Amino acid sequence: MLELEQAGAVETAEITQRKIVQGRTTRHEIDVWWVFDWQGHRFTVAFQCKDWARTVEQGELLKFQAVLADLAAHDPSGVFVTRTGYQSGSLGVASGNRISILELRKPGEQDWAGRVRTIKIALRAVVPTWRGFQLHVPPGAANPGADSLGGWNRDLVVHEPGQPAQTILKTQEQLSPAGFEATDWQRMSVTFGPGAWLGSTDDPGLRLPAAGLSVEVRQDVHRSEVIIEGSDVVTHVLKNILTDTVVAFGADGKPRQGDAGLAALDLRLPTGSDPRGPHRDFSKNY
Repeated sequence: MLELEQAGAVETAEITQRKIVQGRTTRHEIDVWWVFDWQGHRFTVAFQCKDWARTVEQGELLKFQAVLADLAAHDPSGVFVTRTGYQSGSLGVASGNRISILELRKPGEQDWAGRVRTIKIALRAVVPTWRGFQLHVPPGAANPGADSLGGWNRDLVVHEPGQPAQTILKTQEQLSPAGFEATDWQRMSVTFGPGAWLGSTDDPGLRLPAAGLSVEVRQDVHRSEVIIEGSDVVTHVLKNILTDTVVAFGADGKPRQGDAGLAALDLRLPTGSDPRGPHRDFSKNY
């Protein structure tokens, strides 16, 4: 009902639990009484909700139909909801008397037929580790050594003629083993073009001729698996017995299949101003 209202399909005028409603001959307590406006007309739905350990017998549907008949002045549609299903005779009474019969329960084995029940996600994290940073300089140029440069810890920037400046961290990504498998320590290097030099964002005066860089790198792989069970995602299902429609609901109480949750209600309401006229499935018309 909240989903219908949020979708802009209806405007609720009243929704009351354990509503006492005066009928033609007597008063009746209705588990949920819902009054709403749609397309310029007002509609009423009476919900009968039973949390029983047994299936609903035909006689219970006949009683509910008698209540609806006594409330004819309100012209309510009837929706019967239970957790345990219905006996076969109930279906005929419901289908012939404008009553939707629903089953709200936890999902069973039959509900998973043809559906994905378990999702396994294999995760593999590739983690490279670097050490032994070395700066290679052109012949004849002084090499200050990695220690004086702070190794990889300073904000060093590589400048190559005709190329955008690139940080050492970006260069470091190029000094990683290809593939996604674990490796032992190995030295890898990158060569710069003629005229390249090394600068630093920390020291604007630093300008060292650079022919390339090398570093030792090892690659570790960490594997894990995430398993998502359907029962973790779907906590309840709502089944329309007459249409054999099953809608899955998550822990947030919202249907997992979009507007299928509306179709499952199968509220057959008047198409025009005459409440006794032809009826159609309201849930498919917004």
